[in-house]
Amino acid sequence: MRPFCRLATEVEDADTEHLNATNRRPDLKPEEYAAAVGRVNENREIVSWVKRALAFRLAAYRYAIDRLEIETPSRERVWDANTAWRRLAGEVAFADGGCREKKTFDAELEEKARKSRIYTHWGNERPAPVK
Repeated sequence: MRPFCRLATEVEDADTEHLNATNRRPDLKPEEYAAAVGRVNENREIVSWVKRALAFRLAAYRYAIDRLEIETPSRERVWDANTAWRRLAGEVAFADGGCREKKTFDAELEEKARKSRIYTHWGNERPAPVK
């Protein structure tokens, strides 16, 4: 999923730039504008199709794992299958979220801690770190 997401975000960024470029050109012919918008819409439809296909695949795997548990109640096999399914579900959720990394709470705290207090928040000094 990560390689697809990298490519999908690159295409999305390029499409945004294409649309911005068409909006900056007052001399653009209607057919040129329609062609640019058509390419952008086609790219969006392909990404949407992939996301829908992943959701169907995830549901099919869940169904198969549930049937595996009924037919072959091997704890190890079911555990491995469920673990793989959860990893795939996380990747599908990442793709559904727009394929962009979101900052974790820890990363936000670390970023705030690196900012200098000299320039902002004079009254909000924190105590010195203790070794």
